[in-house]
Amino acid sequence: MLRTLEHNTDRQTGLPTPSVDDSKTSSSSNWHVPPIVSAVVQSRYNFSSGSQPRPLRLAICSAGAAGLCLAQKILRAQRNGVLGSVEFVLFEKDDDYMGTWPANWSLKKYFKIFAQKYGVVPRIRLRQKVIAAIYDAASGSWDVTVQDLETSQMRTESYDVFAPAMGVLSNVNNWNKRNVTE
Repeated sequence: MLRTLEHNTDRQTGLPTPSVDDSKTSSSSNWHVPPIVSAVVQSRYNFSSGSQPRPLRLAICSAGAAGLCLAQKILRAQRNGVLGSVEFVLFEKDDDYMGTWPANWSLKKYFKIFAQKYGVVPRIRLRQKVIAAIYDAASGSWDVTVQDLETSQMRTESYDVFAPAMGVLSNVNNWNKRNVTE
C-alpha cells in the first residue's frame, strides 16, 4: 500500500493522496459472516430473509485518524454490498477534524484529503463533545450524551453501536516540571 501512495501525489501540495487498491485491502469477497452471527442479528432485529430491517445506528467518538478510517471502511462496505443500511455520525470536540495534528501538518493534510475523497466530511459534527456513553442491556443500545460546545446544550441519543475512536494524543497531559527530580 505504501508503494501505491508514493506514486499518487497531489499536484498542488506534493502530499500523497489516499488511494484504495482493493487487491491489497480486504474486499467484499474476503468478508465472511459466520452463520451464528447472522442468526443472532436476525433474531435481535426481528427480521426474516427478504424483509427490510431498520438502519443500524452508529456513533463514532472522534474524527481523528481512527474515526475517519472506521467511517471510510463502513462506507466502502456499504458500496460493495457487504454492509446494509448504517446511519453513522462522528462527534468531534474540536473546531476541526484531525485536531491533534497541528504540528504534523502533512499527516493532517493527508487525512483531510482522505475524508473529503471518501465522503466522510458530511457525517462529522464539529464542537460536539461526547460526555457519556452508557450501555442499556435491556434495550441492547447505547445512550450517548453529547454536549454542543457552542451552545452548551446537552442531548442524549440512542445508538446500536458506540465506537470510541479517540487516540492516545487526544488529551494533553501537562505535568509539573518542578516536581521532577533529575
